[in-house]
Amino acid sequence: MSQPGSQPYKSEVVRYVPGLRYAGWGVFALLLVGSIVLAYWLGGLHSEQWRETLEATNVQQKETIAKLEREYALTSRQLTTHELNVELGRRASEELRQTIVHLEQENADLAEQIAFYKGLMDPEMNGNISFRGVEVRAGAAEGEYDVSAVVQQLSLNHTLVKGVLRWRLAGVQYDDKGTGVDSELAGSDFASGGTLKLRFKYFQNISDSVVMPRGFVPKTLYIVVKMNGNESVEVNAQFSWDSLTE
Repeated sequence: MSQPGSQPYKSEVVRYVPGLRYAGWGVFALLLVGSIVLAYWLGGLHSEQWRETLEATNVQQKETIAKLEREYALTSRQLTTHELNVELGRRASEELRQTIVHLEQENADLAEQIAFYKGLMDPEMNGNISFRGVEVRAGAAEGEYDVSAVVQQLSLNHTLVKGVLRWRLAGVQYDDKGTGVDSELAGSDFASGGTLKLRFKYFQNISDSVVMPRGFVPKTLYIVVKMNGNESVEVNAQFSWDSLTE
């Protein structure tokens, strides 16, 4: 019996089923396990795909590395071959240059020998004297120069030549003020006294030395050969000093 002024309580009868609560827990547990298994399976599937991707990438990178190594080896061989070709070319050029220099020297020697023997065999040159190989070289002392020449008889019928050779060196003598006058060195200015004896049938090598005074500038070297005999013959020759010292 309800009291006035208060709300009546609503009551409901619920049927009690034994084990229902445990059944709900079981379903929840099954769902939880299923979720875990599904998540594990999906994770494994994703891991497998990721592993396969990594393996494919690894294989591709290995192929790229192998290709680069082959290209590097090929480039190294090409570079080595190129360097070898360059070295062989340099050596061949050097050998060719030396061969050319040697041949030029041989040609010069042969030309000189041919000229010499042609002079010996030329009947139109009977009784004449020529000068070959006139040279000038710096001496040991300051202002000293060594001069040399080959005096040759050009004849088919060679006879004994006797005589003397004299040097003369013409030039310009400058003083301290730079004023120059024509001057000449001869006689005692040469080590031989300026006169050398000649005695030969085919040719004779002549050498001497001259010491130039300070301020002297040589211009022309004169060679005079005077042969003894019934008919005294004098042969003169002159050479530019600059052409002899080049």
